[in-house]
Amino acid sequence: MAALSRLRTTTAYVVWWLCVLLALLLAGACLLVALKADPGSPWGWWLRAADAVTFGWFARPDAGVVGGADVRATVLRWGSAAGAVLLTGGLVQWLVRPRG
Repeated sequence: MAALSRLRTTTAYVVWWLCVLLALLLAGACLLVALKADPGSPWGWWLRAADAVTFGWFARPDAGVVGGADVRATVLRWGSAAGAVLLTGGLVQWLVRPRG
């Protein structure tokens, strides 16, 4: 029983830290968009990674363009996605972690 409890605890922490890293990726991408970073710059991989992990409402309005009116929408969507990832990670960690 102790081994199962340890496995659940470890799984809960791994899920939480993966969600934290994903939220940091999205928050960093928000910062790059707000600073109007060039997608061709060395930091372009960060924007491409954020484009790859967001979908639906959280996706960038025009995934190929950084600048203009889409900056505000992108920062709002990716910032909301970061918050949603943290909320989901905390909930999953709470559900998986053993009680007692």
